[in-house]
Amino acid sequence: EGAGGSKMASNYEERFTCSICLQLMEDPVTIGCGHNFCMSCINKYWDKKFAERAACICPHCRQTFTPRPTLFRNALLAELLEEHKKTQESGASDGDMDGEGGVGDMDGVGGAGDMDGMVLCDVCTGTKRSACKFCLACLVSYCQIHIKPHFEVAPLQKHKLVEASVNNQQVICARHHRLLELYCRTERVFICALCVVQGHQSHDTAAVTEEMKAAQVQI
Repeated sequence: EGAGGSKMASNYEERFTCSICLQLMEDPVTIGCGHNFCMSCINKYWDKKFAERAACICPHCRQTFTPRPTLFRNALLAELLEEHKKTQESGASDGDMDGEGGVGDMDGVGGAGDMDGMVLCDVCTGTKRSACKFCLACLVSYCQIHIKPHFEVAPLQKHKLVEASVNNQQVICARHHRLLELYCRTERVFICALCVVQGHQSHDTAAVTEEMKAAQVQI
């Protein structure tokens, strides 16, 4: 399974690319269908193509939005892009990335909490509401208002939702802010897809779900 590292890296490179300008996204935004673009690119596209119309469409999947949605910067994706750029600039691993992707403090990623341990919505601006759900695909905590698109928009309905909890950060890689969806059998640690290409290229890795099934069979 470890040989899949380069393929995963390629998949993530594609996720970081704006399908309009075909460059790494700048000031990324996520629209209702789940696709990501540079904020300036999607705004210019809609201004040019749909200036005289009430509706607009996603240039990637052609889903229609009426009225034109208000766009907000995807802070989580922006952080990941910044990390990716730093990785690209530094080239190969420095040699000290020996698998400590692991779990750690997220500085607000995955749902900021107050002193009482309440998880707050990552999307709310101004006064933040209490979060009710955490999306394992978006890695974002949502309140009852902002979770609605996940129940109404077909692509988002495929996302896995769990109850919002202060423990949600334990499934997120502290280094890359990605879901810990892989298990490194060589070092016996949970890692994310970016960890694979930053220290685990030649290691024996497997999906967490696959590893759990194997463990159950052994039991």
